[in-house]
Amino acid sequence: MNTKFKLTLAVLAGAALGATAIQGLHAQAKPPVYQIVEIDVLNQEVYVKGDTVFNESFAVAVEEEGLRRWLDREGTPAQRDAYVVSRRRQAEFAALVLKYRARVADFYGQPLSSDAKREGKRRLFAEMNDEYGALKTSWGGFAGFDRLLARGPNNAFLVSIASYTELLPAFRALLAQKNGDLAAFYAAVRELARLDKSERDARLATLDPNRSR
Repeated sequence: MNTKFKLTLAVLAGAALGATAIQGLHAQAKPPVYQIVEIDVLNQEVYVKGDTVFNESFAVAVEEEGLRRWLDREGTPAQRDAYVVSRRRQAEFAALVLKYRARVADFYGQPLSSDAKREGKRRLFAEMNDEYGALKTSWGGFAGFDRLLARGPNNAFLVSIASYTELLPAFRALLAQKNGDLAAFYAAVRELARLDKSERDARLATLDPNRSR
């Protein structure tokens, strides 16, 4: 379907990676930003059953682009600056989480006892918390992601962050490749959605600047 619809992007207080760039914008812009952003996009009904990472990363890419366009059109210089800082922090936090998700997966692939695996996972999560502390210091003490780690990191936490961020660089690159044309971007994403998962993942890997180096 090529029906037009309004994509409503709610800028809500306290959101973090699940609402890309919004958390940092709220926390750093003064006065706080509470806006409803609407942009026209083509509703191509892009959805791949069983591929949560694809679906969520795509949705965040569209949301992020909508917010960026609104800021370019309506935002103040302070809000635009806050958005840039927020994007950088979120990218660094996501990179940290994805790094430890890979380390935990590698560790669990080893032939170890259950007790050894539990202890190893505890150690890895402690290391992740230490690295997060160093990130916070580099951010001047910004603690916007603390609540995500408040109950302690676990496998479900790693998977949830990956769902929203793992393919985000690839979707950003695809949108740039289409020169910001949302209709062309949606068409390209629909083409990806029709592929088998292995081929789709391979295509997206070639788009991700972090993987194709």
